[in-house]
Amino acid sequence: MPDIKLVKEAQKTIAQIKQFQATSTDKLANMDRQIADLEQAQKKMQIAAAKPKAIEFAGDHVFKKYIKADGSIRLNNEKKKLQIANEGLFETQIDGFLTPDKPANEWHAKLCKLNQERNWVKMVTRGSSSPATTRKIAKHLETAPREIKDQLKKAFYDDGASGADGGAWFHSEFRNDIYQTAQVPMNIRAQIPVQTMQGNTLIVPRMARSGAPFIGGKVTSDNNNALARASTVETQQKTVSIKPLKVRYVFDENALEESSLALLSIMSKEIVTDLEAGWEDAFFNSCLGTHIDAISTWSPRGRWPTATLGGADDHRRMWNGMRARAFSSSLANSAGVPSSSALATTADMLGRISVMGESGVGEMMICVSPEVMIKHLVANSDLLSISSFGDRATLLQGQVFELFGHPVFTSRYLTSDLHSSGKFTGSGTTSSMMFINRSSFYQFQQNNAITVRQSENIDVGSVSLVASMKTMVDSLDADSTKNVALLYNLDS
Repeated sequence: MPDIKLVKEAQKTIAQIKQFQATSTDKLANMDRQIADLEQAQKKMQIAAAKPKAIEFAGDHVFKKYIKADGSIRLNNEKKKLQIANEGLFETQIDGFLTPDKPANEWHAKLCKLNQERNWVKMVTRGSSSPATTRKIAKHLETAPREIKDQLKKAFYDDGASGADGGAWFHSEFRNDIYQTAQVPMNIRAQIPVQTMQGNTLIVPRMARSGAPFIGGKVTSDNNNALARASTVETQQKTVSIKPLKVRYVFDENALEESSLALLSIMSKEIVTDLEAGWEDAFFNSCLGTHIDAISTWSPRGRWPTATLGGADDHRRMWNGMRARAFSSSLANSAGVPSSSALATTADMLGRISVMGESGVGEMMICVSPEVMIKHLVANSDLLSISSFGDRATLLQGQVFELFGHPVFTSRYLTSDLHSSGKFTGSGTTSSMMFINRSSFYQFQQNNAITVRQSENIDVGSVSLVASMKTMVDSLDADSTKNVALLYNLDS
């Protein structure tokens, strides 16, 4: 159930934009303000429809699985080799008490959180003393469940509270559960289903041609007239390889424990925000091989530092994004010569949907730039806003509009600086809109979607934190499937 208050606030903002477009003689006046208002309304709808990730507890009975044969407790993940008859030797990973897939209960979850805070302090301060967080853990251990209390206190006081790095209680890597409150996917990423992978490569079988039904024969004698006609089935396979999307931060090594803890809340959200932004930019604008855009000079809306643009490690080389797919499949079409009076027509938009065939129905979404939304769609009678949905309508996260029965989303990474060819060349003032069958694409990612690791540079006295999200966007459809289309050359 969406947050009704936020929905009403977003409805009011959208109604004001539509009123301005319907009555103003200069519909492009204060365009920056209109775009800002639109983005604010969409952000409210994202929050209103977001479903925070709930912590699932495994139950107290799992405590015993962390006790090793010698009576000590396994604090961290460990590798274990399994010999299986007729299949050979396999290596698997078993989770530790401080790094569980699911905490046993609330007490266990709080201990893991406290230890993550202590790890953060030690990472930022190069392993310096952390008395405040250490005292919090010691106090929490006094209320530990009876069956593991002795083992935990022994592990902490014999190892965790001593030594320069805190022993086995200190990890130089964060699991992504520290970012649970900030890791709810926003806007576009929330619409693409997730497929979890254990390794870096996944081979997926798929049908190239399946069976065909026929009318069954009738038995009239002891012959084969009643045998069903055979079908020749063909199979293919799709190989998906994920890549790390990384962001790096540098801190002064002289940070204090108090300032480190204050920084934790800020950085946990900043890390996710930066990775989310890189993912969404790549979703639309990434391209393998020779890039369709001049990305060495392209920073969408000034989001990325110019020094990072265009290299081999540019995040817009992660996979084939939606725009590149549309161009390579000849499913990109110009809306005509842009001018101040040339708006996207219903024929233009339905034409792009129709070329997708059966992919143009069902779970399709329409993605546009803020400029296209304001100039081309807000005044379109076919566009329904949240004011028409009703307060309790079922909405996708971040959805503000609906067009031809399909949800419409705006993205700042669909820009208004494109050439009339629909590509970024360094000159141009046009924009675009995309039609995407969201059930055709998956986010392939590993369980530990976001990790943060530390490295030190003693020469300059700094600590580097590198956040990494292993991910890939790909489709399991046949290569000939028309699952994305593009309408470009729209005046902005």
